[in-house]
Amino acid sequence: MATATGSASYEALGKARTLRFTTNALCVLEEKTGRTTLEIASELALGKDMPLGVSRVTLRALFWAASGDETLTLGQAGDIVDALGHEKAVALAIDAFDAAHPKAEATD
Repeated sequence: MATATGSASYEALGKARTLRFTTNALCVLEEKTGRTTLEIASELALGKDMPLGVSRVTLRALFWAASGDETLTLGQAGDIVDALGHEKAVALAIDAFDAAHPKAEATD
């Protein structure tokens, strides 16, 4: 479940974990994937209606970058995605990403 601080908590492989898309996590993600945050956001938006629209490469990178665990490898992030299942992993990534990018409230 996502929180107001821009994170989503979950359990996988017998451990409580959190995805948190901080500025540093997003920068690492951009560097690793060679894609901008906007490009990744567009892919995640597609995943809201069609989870398989989010590539496994992107999904694994999202879990790796947002884990906050500098010792986590890409392979281990992939193991987490496998344990969750693609659709649940996409939903968690979208929840955390959306929580980190709240819509601005209109001002009068």
